[in-house]
Amino acid sequence: MTRLRIASPDPILIKSSSEEVIPYQKRVVKQGATFSLPPIAKLSAGIEKDEVLAEIIDMLISHGYSTDDYDEWIKDGFLLRSLGEFGYDMFLRISQSSKNFNGESDVRKKWNQLSNSSCTPDQCFAVFKKKACELIGPSAYSDAKINVLKRHVKKK
Repeated sequence: MTRLRIASPDPILIKSSSEEVIPYQKRVVKQGATFSLPPIAKLSAGIEKDEVLAEIIDMLISHGYSTDDYDEWIKDGFLLRSLGEFGYDMFLRISQSSKNFNGESDVRKKWNQLSNSSCTPDQCFAVFKKKACELIGPSAYSDAKINVLKRHVKKK
């Protein structure tokens, strides 16, 4: 007999076999049982990080995040620089939340002056995820992902 142990007390797996599952934190499944992911789990595997980052930035702005401090604004620009034109779009969104916003042309000019970032897109994502958790709360990342999932479900 082969045993499959799942660490989560509530795995995201739906049983699609007549095999018996022992209800306990460590679930044991008899050989031959098959599982399929629910539609929401299949969809979450296809979410792009840039969609989640855009949602995180929108959530930050809606919770009062702004780059009125010039140094913080430049740091955000350097982070977002690693994302190319998508990063510029996010930098523009953040810039528009500042009381010092002087128009898109000024943002583009500053963007072009920023040197290429030495951080990776994953590092950029992690920093904004951390900012969201600090400002909004520990569920900020999950909430952002859920919002993106909802939009995907509506499209289908």
